[in-house]
Amino acid sequence: MPFIDTFLSLKLKLSVISPETCESQYKVVTWLIVSGIILSEVILLLRTYAIWERRRSILVILCISSIITFIPAVIVTELEIRSIQCRLSSYSSAPPNFEALC
Repeated sequence: MPFIDTFLSLKLKLSVISPETCESQYKVVTWLIVSGIILSEVILLLRTYAIWERRRSILVILCISSIITFIPAVIVTELEIRSIQCRLSSYSSAPPNFEALC
């Protein structure tokens, strides 16, 4: 998953696109990055749970800490995405209607 969002992010930064396309692709890339981070954290939590011999107390602690961190991360990401505004570039050789700065 990290390779997918890295290549999509590079494509977004290096291509000439409209502001609308920039915003929609930026949203997709951002959610791919967040979901990759959350997936990695879940894998680490499961491994930690296994190391502690599947103790119920450790499972409860891990679940509570996950909820405490994942929910704010998703909320902050959504707020960030809503605040993004792509605009036309004024300093390139591309036609002004087709290049956006993200």
